[in-house]
Amino acid sequence: MPYRHELSRISGLFIMNKYKMHSMFESRITAVERFRRAREIYREDGIHTLSNKTKRYLARNITDSLVEKYVMPDYHQYLIRSEDLKNQATQVWDLNYNGGLTIQEQRDLIPFSNDRKLQFRNLPTYTFDDPFVAELQDAYLVGEIPLALTTEGKIISDTIYFNADCKVGKKRIQRRIKSAMNASPLQMGKTLKTDSVRYNPPKISIASLVYTSYNNFCLWMERELPKLRGIERYEEETGENVKLIIPNSAPKYVYEALDILGRDNYMEWDGESLSIERLIVPSYPQPYPATLKWLRKNLQPNDMQSPVNADWIYISRQQSKGRKVVNFDEINQVLDEFGVEEVSLENMNLQEQISTFQQVDGIIGPHGAGLVGMIWTKNLCVIEIFNEMINAPFYILAHILDHDYEALLGKGIGDIRRNQNIVLNKYELRSILKESVDNTSSK
Repeated sequence: MPYRHELSRISGLFIMNKYKMHSMFESRITAVERFRRAREIYREDGIHTLSNKTKRYLARNITDSLVEKYVMPDYHQYLIRSEDLKNQATQVWDLNYNGGLTIQEQRDLIPFSNDRKLQFRNLPTYTFDDPFVAELQDAYLVGEIPLALTTEGKIISDTIYFNADCKVGKKRIQRRIKSAMNASPLQMGKTLKTDSVRYNPPKISIASLVYTSYNNFCLWMERELPKLRGIERYEEETGENVKLIIPNSAPKYVYEALDILGRDNYMEWDGESLSIERLIVPSYPQPYPATLKWLRKNLQPNDMQSPVNADWIYISRQQSKGRKVVNFDEINQVLDEFGVEEVSLENMNLQEQISTFQQVDGIIGPHGAGLVGMIWTKNLCVIEIFNEMINAPFYILAHILDHDYEALLGKGIGDIRRNQNIVLNKYELRSILKESVDNTSSK
């Protein structure tokens, strides 16, 4: 075979494990998978494509290693946090707060907290800092996943997460830095080293970053879309029309939400560095009562009728990769007893979803993004089904929204993990539905 020796050499580079930290068994599996992928690229696209992809792969690994070794151990020095951002901003407006929950109050809401057989991954834990929106003069966006920088090269943490010190915040900051370093390694390296921006990209006048790299419905609805509350406040105060910077080729629900809100002034991020004369930075959203009320008020379905004709719905995950109910045929008989209709939200457009939640009395379903629809209605009964890992935020959202909330524990299949599938006890389901459906019927 032509190039066989070259294929073996390049494939050997392609399957290199950069950390050597996995077990021998795990490393061997990874190596086999990467060799298989290298062989596919060679057969489909040829040796030159394989060579180029191998070079990019190795370069990315080297850059990622440098970020983890030299930047992340002391990443706090590269951040500009909320208070410093407000001090540096040209204009700042505080947003209506209406209270929140302390960390202890959030912990007190955790279902099954006394069951030591379970695992608890209660993320996020909200800080409920005072919300605001700020206008920052001269800022830069860099990287495939845009990293927002000040002229001093500081990373604007409010564009990434509300708590830069927690594990999730650190992980997201690291991801953005790696993206920027891979896009422009020399410029980004000099920026971090010298505390000054080394870019001279195209410039736009005024914009705000409404961006998540995760194709997750809940993250968009709960943490990105609420940024528009702050942006609208800025526009009301200044008369400006702020351009939104959103993900390239975003999921359909992103464009549907912007259309409902009448926002057509946006651009899709293409990974090319950008200079912004005025960057509008809302504090990273958290589920403040006023914010959830804003979402409910403004995301209205334009009189579209729901395709569902039931007072209770079961939010199905049977088409998803994880947290499916294994014995659903058996469970569905119990749902039918109480007139609970199974719905697959992925088959509805956003307006249909909103209409559906606004007309029902109760929802039940496994932990998952579909439960975020509880924000669109009042006086709802929510039954959340867990496997053997308990996770936020829906019991917190239900409490803030003053919904009736119940949790139902199933048996997880396989090792305890967030996405393990579930076996439900039909008698426990019947008991909790009987009480909940009777309560909503009597209202």
